[in-house]
Amino acid sequence: MSETMFLLFNQTVRNQSDLIEMARTGIPKNAVLKMAKQLSFSGKELAIIINLSERTLQRYPDNKKLEKNCF
Repeated sequence: MSETMFLLFNQTVRNQSDLIEMARTGIPKNAVLKMAKQLSFSGKELAIIINLSERTLQRYPDNKKLEKNCF
């Protein structure tokens, strides 16, 4: 895995299994926003992808974990 993944999620990501486990347990909102920015997604596009309204996403604290039912 790349160093970029580590920087986005602030935890060690050694392989795809680690990413799957993170998806199961939830990924912090701030990490999802950083990843969306790197992929050049707008707030509206991200909201559609994670199945939340843009405003709801904005209201969540940065450390809130977005769980698999969002994706």
